[in-house]
Amino acid sequence: MTLPGNGCRFSFLAPFVIVGLILFSSFPVSGQRMGPFCSFSVNSDNNGNVTIGPYVGSVRYFGFFEEEEYIDESGEQEYRYYFYFTLPESTTEIGARAVSPIPTTIMPSRGDQVAVNYFENESNKQDFFDPVIVIEKCVNDANGNSYWVELGKNDNSDELPAQPTGERKNACVRVASDSTNADKMLVPALYRVVVMDSENRPAVGGCFIQLGTTRQISGLRLYHSPDEMLIKNFSCKY
Repeated sequence: MTLPGNGCRFSFLAPFVIVGLILFSSFPVSGQRMGPFCSFSVNSDNNGNVTIGPYVGSVRYFGFFEEEEYIDESGEQEYRYYFYFTLPESTTEIGARAVSPIPTTIMPSRGDQVAVNYFENESNKQDFFDPVIVIEKCVNDANGNSYWVELGKNDNSDELPAQPTGERKNACVRVASDSTNADKMLVPALYRVVVMDSENRPAVGGCFIQLGTTRQISGLRLYHSPDEMLIKNFSCKY
C-alpha cells in the first residue's frame, strides 16, 4: 500500500510555514536544507498522544550517476538504476527518497554509503535529473518462479528541496505492509529501490538516496547487484 507523502508535517505549524517559505526562498537551491526523513505511520501512547517521527532505521547513499551505469532489465528501453537490500525481519513501513542534484547542505557522515566517483564530482551541481523512485519486492509464486512486484512509486514530491530550475521534481515514496496481500507484506525478502529519469533517458548527475524503515534493522545496506550480496544463481523476472 503506497502511503501519501508529507510525513512530519503538522497543522499547528501552519502560521510559521508561511514565514519559513519566505525566508527559504531567499536561499539558493543548492543551499536548501532537507528535513528529517519521517515515517507516515501514526503512533499513539497509552495517554492518546499521537506522534509522527523519523524512520528508526535509515541508510543514506551519495552517488553521481554516469550515462553508462544504467541497466535495461525490462526490455522496454528503460534506463533504470538499481539498489538492492534485504529485510531479515518484518517491518510495518518502508520509505525511499531521491534528490538530484545533492544540496550543498547534505554531506556524507560516518556510516553513509558513498560511490567511488562521488567526491570527484561533489561540486558538480550543473548535472542533475528529474528522479522517479520505485520500491520493488522479489516474490515467489506457487510454481517456484520469482518475479518483481512494484510496491510503490513516486515522481514529484513537494516535501523535498527544489531543483535548480525552482521546480519540486525530486521523489519520495512510502509503502506500508499490506496484511491482505502476501506479495505486498513487508516480510523477510529481497527488495530493491529503482531510480530513473522521468524523461526515460540515462540519468546523469549527483543523486542522494535514502532508505528508511520503521524498525532498526541490523546490517541494512544498499547494493548495486545481487552479486554484491553474494546471492548465487539469482533469478527474479521483471
